[in-house]
Amino acid sequence: MSFSFRLASLNLLNFAAPPHASYEALNILDQQQWQHKWDWTASMLEQLQADIIGFQEVFSIEQLQTLAGQHELGHFACVDTPNLEHDYIFSDPVVALASRYPIISAEAVQPSPQLLEQLGLSSFGFSRQVLRSIVDVPHLGRMRIYVLHLKSGRSMLKDELKLVETPSHDWFIAQQLGRSLSQVQRQHEALVLLADFAKQQADCELPTAIIGDFNDHELSPVLETFAKGKRPPFIGIEHKHLSHQIHSYAQQISLHSMFDISELPSHPRPTHYWGPHGQRIDHILLSQEFVSSSDFALAGVTNAMVFDRHLLNNQFERDRQCSDHAAICAQLQVREVSE
Repeated sequence: MSFSFRLASLNLLNFAAPPHASYEALNILDQQQWQHKWDWTASMLEQLQADIIGFQEVFSIEQLQTLAGQHELGHFACVDTPNLEHDYIFSDPVVALASRYPIISAEAVQPSPQLLEQLGLSSFGFSRQVLRSIVDVPHLGRMRIYVLHLKSGRSMLKDELKLVETPSHDWFIAQQLGRSLSQVQRQHEALVLLADFAKQQADCELPTAIIGDFNDHELSPVLETFAKGKRPPFIGIEHKHLSHQIHSYAQQISLHSMFDISELPSHPRPTHYWGPHGQRIDHILLSQEFVSSSDFALAGVTNAMVFDRHLLNNQFERDRQCSDHAAICAQLQVREVSE
């Protein structure tokens, strides 16, 4: 007998209940618009049938907790609060986790001071605080789950035009600089998170998932950061005698996309579109305990799913307050459950 459960992630796109606005006053939803937002989110939860789900772009935390509870996701965690300006305008959205199973712990990831010193990043901070939790999953036991929303690809320079006198080639270069800084920030966030994962595993090894909006595609350096086992680390001649241990450790802290290890073949699809161009920027990464071929396997991925109907076949009546991201979901099956 086996036991299966679903792990999902969804960027909600400005989940802000009136009378609050997201980012600027013009974005306040009226009651009818908010009802459409609520109904669309509820419909997506019905489609996903997730047992554990991570959310991004959360402003109205209590309302989301209520909605999750109505779908039997009675355990809820959020470790940060959005910024509130002028008493009604939200900025800096947060992530959250809802679960059918007990959440044993939930806390914000704190970067290692030693690592920040090595990187020369004394002023580093996550663009959005990362949530680290432990969930008690039936038949599997404790599972560590990170929910993240890494820095977007938008420029980190708030107004590039202030850097130059004319909006010509200099303006273009300033834009590229701002985007490059965003890429660097995202890379640093990934590295700090990997270091936390490695430390947590060293202290208490648990099956682990890192889920959310990475704002980068599957072949990017950011995603490669979490897949060190796929590309063996360079080993100098002075450390050749440690090569086996180094390769083994790299495998232990390597994470795998749900698509790469799914038993049911599934063609990866974009989770976000910019005009006609789509990219898969939302990911569910899983530790070696979810790789069926691994000696450490406790479970496997039987299916990797993308829920993108609202992106490919948008219908106004149904999707007028939809997200601009697809939802993603992994069907996970625990091995050899005794009755």
